[in-house]
Amino acid sequence: MKWMPVLIVALAVSACHAPNQNTQAKNITENQIRRQAADLVEKGAQAYEQYRYAEAMTYFTQASAAGHMKAPRYIGLMYLNGYGVQKNARRAVAEFSKAAQWGDMIGQFWLGYCYEQGIGVEQNREQAWAWYERSAREGNAYSAPAMTALGRMSESEDLQEAIEWYQKSAAVGDKESRVALKRLNVVL
Repeated sequence: MKWMPVLIVALAVSACHAPNQNTQAKNITENQIRRQAADLVEKGAQAYEQYRYAEAMTYFTQASAAGHMKAPRYIGLMYLNGYGVQKNARRAVAEFSKAAQWGDMIGQFWLGYCYEQGIGVEQNREQAWAWYERSAREGNAYSAPAMTALGRMSESEDLQEAIEWYQKSAAVGDKESRVALKRLNVVL
């Protein structure tokens, strides 16, 4: 009976450490889920590039369910183009929207494109501009198509702004923007 207080203290101390151990286990699980989702996207992208669309869709769907931001973009592209599925512009927009909301800059570009062209949604230049601009914020090669789109949309209203967007895009290597600058007689 003399060791009973020691046992109670030991249980109390171990109980204090239990939440920390649970947090570590939870973080390990979250990290594993993120890694698995990234692996699924990578496998899906490989299948996609090899035209194995049914296999790609399986991987992308699983990665999307795990919350990977790039997966819905690929699913959207598959529905937009009818790759392995029946074309469905509304479904493509829904997937691009998910990717865009999750922060995928290429998904943001494609959502802007759909709004600009009226694909799967009512044409809306303001929404197109907003999504292109969000995508263009990064200012890198991946956001170059959005910068070029902003240049294209600006040409009729503000030529100087259009040139600035084209120059930003050209600076990261976008060929389409270089062609536009040449057409506008702007020297690089």
